[in-house]
Amino acid sequence: MRNTFNMLIIFAVLVALLAFVGCQAKSAGEAYNARANAVFCKDSDNGRNYGIKGTTTGSTAAGVDTKTDFCKPGSVQTLQEFYCDGSKLRSNPYVCKRGEACQNGACVGSSSKYTKADMAWKKK
Repeated sequence: MRNTFNMLIIFAVLVALLAFVGCQAKSAGEAYNARANAVFCKDSDNGRNYGIKGTTTGSTAAGVDTKTDFCKPGSVQTLQEFYCDGSKLRSNPYVCKRGEACQNGACVGSSSKYTKADMAWKKK
């Protein structure tokens, strides 16, 4: 009877120890996954800065991605601009202002502000 009681005590201690170790491993795994899936975004040209070529690294649905602003092939005025929207990496095509051209991932040329004529020209 005493042997059975001792065996039950040893078994209970082993079960408790395994449960404790299993919980610790799960917590460590959750912490690792939280770091791996961290949500962030960083843009070297600080947002939609069309006059500076930038590189943006940020979270996407597929994970983390890095993109660099570039001039759209076949167009001397269309820039593909990458930027952060909160923690997400986003992009949009941008038509450089009148008098500017897209070169090496940035709109270069005239530095004038938009006028109504510029806005009308961009819509064409």
